[in-house]
Amino acid sequence: MKKENGKITKLLFKGHLRYLILKALKRKKLHGYAIAEACYELTNKLWKPSFGSVYPMLKGLEKKGLIKGVKERHAKRTLKVYSLTKKGILELKVLEKRRQLLEKFLEKGERARERIIKALEQAGAAEELNILKEAFLRLAKKIAEGKLNKRERKQIRKLMRGFAREIGKIAR
Repeated sequence: MKKENGKITKLLFKGHLRYLILKALKRKKLHGYAIAEACYELTNKLWKPSFGSVYPMLKGLEKKGLIKGVKERHAKRTLKVYSLTKKGILELKVLEKRRQLLEKFLEKGERARERIIKALEQAGAAEELNILKEAFLRLAKKIAEGKLNKRERKQIRKLMRGFAREIGKIAR
């Protein structure tokens, strides 16, 4: 299960690399390796971006004027140290607002999930709920690995619509 969670975690954080880099640079100037480490800390050590994703992102952010890289001498090495620009600060504010909206949305979903679980347990369907949960976890793994073909996606949508219709009939 830990390996499955790792893939799902990677998918969740992958789209947030830009945000994590800007947030790390808001705190202080950093070089590439330190930025990857800061991202790891910002995700509570759940995800560490690869250098193959960090450096292209830094290049893109610099090109857009969101960050500025300056070569500095550290001991016997020359490192490119990045800092946030005014434009980058504004972009970070926008991304933080979006993140807050997403967090509120997820909180509402979590509360709804808790109500559904409680109601199903009261209806005596706890075992069926666990079976369904395990099936969805296996499905999430298959999706994360990109192993779901077009026919299977269509079949899942059909099953979900039918399931929702039947539940809706009972809930009337």
